[in-house]
Amino acid sequence: MQRLIVLLCAKRSGSTAVLRMFQRHSLCAIPHTDPGIDNYEPNFWNYAHQAIEGTDGPFRERFGGDHPVIRGRVPRTPSDAFALWDEMHEAFGPVLFDKTPKLLTTPYGLDLLLAYRDSGRDVRLIALVRDPRDVICSQYERWHACVDGDSPQRRERAWIEAHQRLLDLRRHEPVPLFRYEDLARAPALVAPSMLACAGLPDEPQAYRHLRPVNLGRHAAPTLPELVSWRPGTAMCDLMARFAYTMEEPDSQQSHRHAGTRNESPAPALCATDRPDAQGPVSD
Repeated sequence: MQRLIVLLCAKRSGSTAVLRMFQRHSLCAIPHTDPGIDNYEPNFWNYAHQAIEGTDGPFRERFGGDHPVIRGRVPRTPSDAFALWDEMHEAFGPVLFDKTPKLLTTPYGLDLLLAYRDSGRDVRLIALVRDPRDVICSQYERWHACVDGDSPQRRERAWIEAHQRLLDLRRHEPVPLFRYEDLARAPALVAPSMLACAGLPDEPQAYRHLRPVNLGRHAAPTLPELVSWRPGTAMCDLMARFAYTMEEPDSQQSHRHAGTRNESPAPALCATDRPDAQGPVSD
């Protein structure tokens, strides 16, 4: 039976490290002709929604005539999109992993994905968060030169919008939520729980690459705009929902799987065969 595993996150949240974990799992694949590609974000559901609404340029550009599955076809209805993604499974494997950070910033693509699930397909959503100060510093350092009018404040507003949407989604969807810092520091404890949420068995070789690198990078900003930037009250309040605080040193947050209101550790939202496995943070 086919299964689609979708990672919900912001850009620069550690999603590429998670992609590699699923790439290296023996029972999972990604929808690309190069199974070992360094990074791939298909953005199928966002582009399919745009095509259904009449703007098919982005879909054609991403899945043009040389795509081995789509072959230039464009979805005109949700059923068309569902059938095309089913063909992705036929071509690349029954269990596919998809990371598309833009799903949190463009909700209509996520709505289409949920409709695909509600049509009877097996879709597993997993959320990944990272300290937003690190996310915003990393985004701004990487892309500010090519984005007109960019600023840390602009990226802060975008982070708030996306992660408020994630919290809203989790009010009615049982989406397991993981923190990148916990995964990077203790992969042997956290990765098996993430794999279990995806319906996959533990395979230690899949996450041996995970290391605690670039944690707390906001403490040493490289650009003057980041040196002077201070998160606003709205961001501070929202990051606390994910167990991040302005006062707490990053080193003290290690291995913490507390609830988002700083409660004691909550049980995982999905089953695991390991009694010592640590699960996702809760609301």
